Parts: sequence; structure tokens; C-alpha cells
Amino acid sequence: MSLPEGPELTRTPGLGPARRKLKVWRLLLSLLVVGLAFLFMGRSLYKNWRQVSQYFTTLHFKWALLPIPFLLYAFSFLIMAYAWKEVLVVMGEKIRLGRASWVVIYSQFGKYLPGKVWAVMGRVYLAREDGIEERHSAVSVIIETVYLFLTSLVLFAVSLLFYESLPAKAYWLLAFIPVVLVWVYPPWFNRMVNFLLKRLSQKPVAFNPTLGQACKLMLIYAACWIVQGLGLYVLTLSFYPLPLRTLPIFPGAYSVSWILGILVLIAPGGLGVREGVFALLLNPVIPGALNVVASLLSRIWITVSELLLLGSIFLIQRLLNHREHREHGEPGVSDSDSSVTSVSSVVGDSEADRRKDGKEPGNR
Repeated sequence: MSLPEGPELTRTPGLGPARRKLKVWRLLLSLLVVGLAFLFMGRSLYKNWRQVSQYFTTLHFKWALLPIPFLLYAFSFLIMAYAWKEVLVVMGEKIRLGRASWVVIYSQFGKYLPGKVWAVMGRVYLAREDGIEERHSAVSVIIETVYLFLTSLVLFAVSLLFYESLPAKAYWLLAFIPVVLVWVYPPWFNRMVNFLLKRLSQKPVAFNPTLGQACKLMLIYAACWIVQGLGLYVLTLSFYPLPLRTLPIFPGAYSVSWILGILVLIAPGGLGVREGVFALLLNPVIPGALNVVASLLSRIWITVSELLLLGSIFLIQRLLNHREHREHGEPGVSDSDSSVTSVSSVVGDSEADRRKDGKEPGNR
């Protein structure tokens, strides 16, 4: 399997002493960063615990609002799948929206496996069943990340306009908007993608959308952030009264905290960093330590939403395949079972492909 071969994607057995030492230091640094982030949030909760406990004593939770954030998160996945489909179209590949949604959702299983690459490898592996070239599906994830990064900067800059007590000096960040939009221009965007591919020791790619396609992709990925931000707004609204004017703050705060969690490589999954940044950006909107509560709830919301979505898709696929087998009188393993097996066995297959390509450690 031909995948990006950055330091996280090719691991060879028998690391030397220097590499092992570096790995230990990286682990210790990761624990330190995550620990400091949660220490910051814990300190805020401790200092304001009386206020928090009094608030939750008199809290009237709006249970009727609770399903809405989960539905919005599921809808954002459909938007993400549509965006991925459009990226593949630019690269000369075709996939139906239903299949794209299936691949994007099932590949999320990889997020819950040790390591940082299994979600990408899962998407590449599953897309291969639809005839998508492996290099194209792998590069499409990088392109997707770049678009998410650019749109998060724009949304964050826009969200600054809706803070009431923001220092005047912070408004210079609005300059991000024209700077980011310049990079949407296809030749410049392609240059940025190839720079990242070079950092991953990969060959350059020709990703040449028209200006209209590039703007369309920006709008689709921005819509994904906005829908997830709306879900967080409704989730917070279920236990804390928020004025409607604060709604635009949530997509910007959430998206930029997500990006910073990715950029801080030593924090696994952005753990601690994402929550700390999100709580900090919510501080002008939600007083005391309730912003920390909202931030921690956001992590729980994302995890539960993904697990519910994965379980629902798996169950629906299993029921549909069972009905199809009954109608045709064909016993056998359902597609959903084989799909999960495919995702879980992607490690073994990638190792087999690497051996076939002569990429064993002894042959390098």
C-alpha cells in the first residue's frame, strides 16, 4: 500500500538507542503538556468551585435540546464526505456520496487505535474497494486538512467581531482573512500542498481545481465547522443561557482550538490543548469556570457522537445486508462484518504490501 511515509507512517522494528531515547522524551513532554493543560482547567474549577456547584444545584437542564447537537454532528460528517468527494473529483476520481459517507465514517474507527495514522490508512484502504487510487485518497486527506486549517482561521477572525470586551489590539487578527483567501488561489494552494508532501518525503501532486471549485471547497469545509459550532452552541445552551449574538463565536473558537490541537504534535489527539484553548476563548462569553465545563463537555460530545454514529451505521448496514441475504436466500458474511474486518486488518495488509514492494527494513 502506497501511503505517505512521514515519521509517523513508517515504523521499523528495532529502533536504535537514540530513537528510543527520543521517543521517551517525546512521551514525557506529551504528558507534561497534557498535564499542564488539565492543571490550568482544574485550577480554574477549584477556584470557582463554589460558583459552579451553586449553579448546578439550581440547574434546570433542557433535555429537549440534547438530541440536536448529536444530529448536527452527524450532519457535519455528511458535509465532510461531500467535500472529500469533490476533492477526489478534482483529482480525476469518482465516488458516490453514499459510498464517500460510508468510507469517511467507518475510517473513524482508526481514531481509537494506538498511533496517529490509522484513520488515514483506513480511509485509503476502504476507498481502494471503490477503485480510488491509493495515492489520491492519501493525498486527499492532506488537502482536506489544509482546507480545514484555512477555513478555521477565517472563522476565528470573523468570530472576533462578536466578542464584547475584546482588546482593540486583537482586531489586527482580522488581517488573517485576506491573507488566507490569497492561499485559496489554486496555484498557491497547490504549492502549499506540495510543500507538505515534501515534508512527508512524498512526490508532488498536481491538484489544480478551478477558482470556482476552490471557492466551493472553502465554503463546504467552512459549513462543516459552522454546523459543528452550532452543535456546541446548542449543547452549551442546554445548561447555560446564551444570547444569540454569541453563536458566531462557537465555530471560530472550536475550529481554531481543533487546529491548535493538531499543530501541537506532542499532545495525543490534541488532548488537553484543544480543551484549554476552547475554554480560554469561551471565557468572555461564559463566566467563572463554566467555560471549562463546556470545554470538557465538548470532548465528551465529540466522542459519544462518533461512537453513536459508527454504531448506527454499522447496525443499519448489518440490517440491510441481512434483509438482502434473506431475499436472495444467500447465507454468508455481511458487508458490514467484512468492512470492520478490513479496517482492523489494514495493518497486516499494509505490512504485506510493503514487503511485496521490497520495503522491508533489510531491503531499504
